[in-house]
Amino acid sequence: MPDRGALDALLRPTSVAMVGASADVTRIGGQALRHLREVGFAGEIFPINLGRSEVQGIKAWSTIETFPSGQTVPYSPCPHRPCWITRLNRV
Repeated sequence: MPDRGALDALLRPTSVAMVGASADVTRIGGQALRHLREVGFAGEIFPINLGRSEVQGIKAWSTIETFPSGQTVPYSPCPHRPCWITRLNRV
C-alpha cells in the first residue's frame, strides 16, 4: 500500500522548484511557470534559472542546490535536461 503522505506531497505540493523556468512566456519553461501562476497555485514557486536573478517577477535561484529545500516537488518542463535529478539527490 502506498504511503498516503508521500502521495499527497506529490499530488498536492506546498512548493514547486521549477528547473528551467524562463522569463520568455513563448518558451516551454516560461509557459509552464505562467500557467502555474494563472491557475492560482497557492504554494511557493522556486524558479531555477542559471542566468537570471528573477523570472516573471519571482526571485530565481541559479541551481537546484541553492534554493531553500524542504517539502518541495521538483518539476522540469525541459525533458532534455535530466541532470538536475542527480543534483536533487544531494540537496
